Amino acid sequence: MQYRSNLDLNRNQIQNIVIDSRASDPTNPAPVDGQIYYNTTDKVLKYYNSTTSTWVVILGGVAQLLSWINGGSAIVTSQVGNQVVIDFNPENVGTAGSRGTISVVNDKAGVDLSVTSSTKAMPGGTTLDAIPKPTADVDMNGHKIIGVSTPTIDTDAATKGYVDAIVNGLNWKSVKAATTTNITLSGEQTIDGVALSVGDRVLVKNQTTQSANGVYIVATSSWTRSPDANSWDELVSAAVIVEQGTENGDTAWLCTVDEGGTLGTTPITWTYFPGAGSILGGAGLTRTGNTLDVNVDNQSIEIASDNLQVKLDTAGAITKSASGVKVNLDTQSMQINTNQLGAKLNANGAVQKDASGLKVGVDDSTIQITTNKLNVKDGGITSDKLAVGAVDLTTTKVTGVLPIAKGGTGANSAAGARANLGTTGKYVAIIGNGSATSIAVPHNLGVRQVVAKVFLAASPYTEVMCDIENTSTTTTTFKFSQPPASNELEVVITG
Repeated sequence: MQYRSNLDLNRNQIQNIVIDSRASDPTNPAPVDGQIYYNTTDKVLKYYNSTTSTWVVILGGVAQLLSWINGGSAIVTSQVGNQVVIDFNPENVGTAGSRGTISVVNDKAGVDLSVTSSTKAMPGGTTLDAIPKPTADVDMNGHKIIGVSTPTIDTDAATKGYVDAIVNGLNWKSVKAATTTNITLSGEQTIDGVALSVGDRVLVKNQTTQSANGVYIVATSSWTRSPDANSWDELVSAAVIVEQGTENGDTAWLCTVDEGGTLGTTPITWTYFPGAGSILGGAGLTRTGNTLDVNVDNQSIEIASDNLQVKLDTAGAITKSASGVKVNLDTQSMQINTNQLGAKLNANGAVQKDASGLKVGVDDSTIQITTNKLNVKDGGITSDKLAVGAVDLTTTKVTGVLPIAKGGTGANSAAGARANLGTTGKYVAIIGNGSATSIAVPHNLGVRQVVAKVFLAASPYTEVMCDIENTSTTTTTFKFSQPPASNELEVVITG
């Protein structure tokens, strides 16, 4: 008996079995991945590896494992009891490092690793300035060097802020707050909602006497100009960023004076310096750097060729032209009348329309509408409307079934007739195409409770075991672990 599908033993034991025994590797039929057999010549178990198309020996013990290990100059192997000891010889590897042993316990998957030497590591407290200087370029592998101080000589690393200031040609300074009106330049006070204390830096830009404008240091008495802005040259191209304030917080200001002025005499003016953070994207807008983009849902609105427009489905009935958006009509069922879209009706048709909508016209003698349904009116079809002569049972106008009590089968199909009359049917088919492992056979017997068997289609016509599923009342499915050859099997279904 041949089995053509997997056997599920439901966790039961297979006792007293003997593995397939052969003197050489099986080749016919072609082996499959995971197939095993016992080689009586070499006295070993083997399994088939379909990736390499070879039969592989299943591990036969410590001696076999030793024969597989490459005992070259860098590896020394030995057997101690049931253990294989692998000794790595670093003197022959080329670079001094760790030396240890790996113990592989016989018949176990675990590996016991023990390293018996130490390696030199940089102590945890060692700083970079305590190790030798690099003798070649250092690759940061895409990472940043952070915390760099402002450069003072040509070979120092430059910070981003230093470079940005040089590129922009500006002398950037920072202040805590900026004025919004003329103030008294003395004592601690609140400016633009910011409470200022001694030592805070303030941009004074709104003095009535403009020559008094500048960057000041708060003091308990009279304020003084900050050391980095207490000369005329330091105010030329000076720029400040205001840290806090209801009106001026997070804004930038540029000093617009030219060279050659006199501090305390020449007017000092400051101009608002808008940056990327000064403009925000409102409703429907998104800001990216210095660019504002319009947000579109890309369903009803889209941007095409830098133009904002209504998005239309290319397969839809709405189109657009230079005159605007319009609706396309087939001019047969739809029409536009006085700027209104409506259904177009045939004057001689049965469909009508009025203020309440579309309706079907009926004569109300043979046809009527009841409960929103069109139906034949009782008594509407009279004898004069029936065909004269015998009734032709072969026409599509004959419906229903003849009950058993009237000499019929009580069904309108062969399967139904067999079920009603208590008879059985049989279906025979030849299956197999060399590729399918699941083959559905339509038998149309009309019942799910069928009996199916599989046989070889040629001598000796042996019965074949496979998984059989009564898929439906009309189909039985046969499943195999390997695809049957073309027309190899015959199935018999009764029910």
